[in-house]
Amino acid sequence: MMSTAHEAETIPFWQDKERSLLVETVAELHRQRRVMQEQVGLHRVNGARAIISDVFISGFGVEVGGGDRPFPVKEGVTVSYGDIRDNTELKEHFRNDAVVQGGMIDAETFAGITPGILDFVISAHVIEHLANPLGSILEGLKRLRGGGVYVVVVPDMRHTFDRFRTPTTFEHLAADLRTGGEPSLIEAYRDHVKLVHPLYGPAIPEEQQEAEAQSLLQKRMDTHVHCWTPDTFRDHVSRVIRGIADIVFESSIENEFQIVIRKRKRSLLGMLRR
Repeated sequence: MMSTAHEAETIPFWQDKERSLLVETVAELHRQRRVMQEQVGLHRVNGARAIISDVFISGFGVEVGGGDRPFPVKEGVTVSYGDIRDNTELKEHFRNDAVVQGGMIDAETFAGITPGILDFVISAHVIEHLANPLGSILEGLKRLRGGGVYVVVVPDMRHTFDRFRTPTTFEHLAADLRTGGEPSLIEAYRDHVKLVHPLYGPAIPEEQQEAEAQSLLQKRMDTHVHCWTPDTFRDHVSRVIRGIADIVFESSIENEFQIVIRKRKRSLLGMLRR
């Protein structure tokens, strides 16, 4: 005999129901399916991050931009959290009180952190927001001891709202490294207006797009300034860290990829000076 709970899984149960009830039920089922998929994806991502942490993270270090979802670390690891926003601003930005408490750390410059004292730096879903991402990596590496690691987690543009943009080029990043990135910021806002905004609202007329991009730049709306695929990011990082550090691990899961960079105990420059 079929239980009452399972009866709703049969066709006859729904045949005489009102259309409005069917519409509401289908919408709710799709909502629950989406929530379940998101939870499964988040579980997979957190599991991958935990494995990376267990293998590579130890000692004392910093995480920039941990927000309300800090990178997992095992017992005995000491993490100093930092952001360009204060704790009040972080709570408003993430709309909850679960943000990690920390101090001010500029993820681009790591100003105020003594070179050579950290065992690790963690940056998860931060570097794409920076005007000078390669500069961030080089400055972070300076703060590491020899053998220390810089863990970078980056959105895979193919699976985010950046999917219609062109991947950031190395030439663009090299120019940002020379200038600090300010002169090229407008390009990100032009991309946002033309290629990202239409995913969430009505397209902005072409004749209004430049004015809107300039307005967003003036407001410094938080957006992805740069975007990458795993292959393009690996290539760009490998070129800038040559002789200083090495990529020792990389993986992709869901909508992000993770790269672990290990600082050499003796840089190429140091060996050439011997």
